[in-house]
Amino acid sequence: MNKMTSAPAILWLIAVLAGSMPAADTPAGSPEPTSPDQILANYLHALGGRETLQKVTSRVIKGTLEIPGVNQPCAYEVCTKAPNKKLTSMEVPRLGTMLEGCNGKVCWSRNYSSSVTEKTGQELARARREAEFYRDLRFKELFPRLAYKGLQNVYGRDACVIEAGAVDGTVEQFYFDAQTWLLVRNDSETRGPDGVTRFQVRFSGHRAVDGIQVPHQVNVTILPAKGNEIRLNAKFTEVKHNVAIDDTRFEKPKSRSP
Repeated sequence: MNKMTSAPAILWLIAVLAGSMPAADTPAGSPEPTSPDQILANYLHALGGRETLQKVTSRVIKGTLEIPGVNQPCAYEVCTKAPNKKLTSMEVPRLGTMLEGCNGKVCWSRNYSSSVTEKTGQELARARREAEFYRDLRFKELFPRLAYKGLQNVYGRDACVIEAGAVDGTVEQFYFDAQTWLLVRNDSETRGPDGVTRFQVRFSGHRAVDGIQVPHQVNVTILPAKGNEIRLNAKFTEVKHNVAIDDTRFEKPKSRSP
């Protein structure tokens, strides 16, 4: 595994968390939604509604991540806090700790050698979107250009597909299960210094935590701008809501002197 190429992609993966609440199946004979607004309304209903989502103001997730070339799972933690703060840490055996954070404005990465890089361009825009704690409630603000792309068979089930254009010009595809209305897949890409990297993220294993359904397994396929395809498997072992998190944890650290 090329550490320099794959490290930012790996950290992006484990920062992606999509939780959803218990969803009611679509009644038999219900017409297929034909607009993004209908699909998103079903999605928010499945999540539990605006008031329920707003009761949670922070989340801490711990888990393990299987990485190609690393013989044992890596331990990681993701801390998120409303309205737009996120910190991800990952311990890689024999290499050290990787960090990625966002304080709402500045977004950064720290690699194994403690060198810190501040994000710019599309990478910064993506990091800010991913740090939005109430992203589901602000979906149409973050993605003002929406188009319904019809039904597709995804993992053996029908899914309604929305193509979403972000403010920075990037385009993502969101796949919502046509019965549960949970988000089951997200396709996206980002342009960095080496070119365009593509991601396909699968969300599964939803379990209730404080009444909120959280996907406890995330499978990601990464197609880097340079290098071979990377497949990663993340499993969440602990999820806690409304945890006290000091804002200083999200601030950009100083790079270690050579």
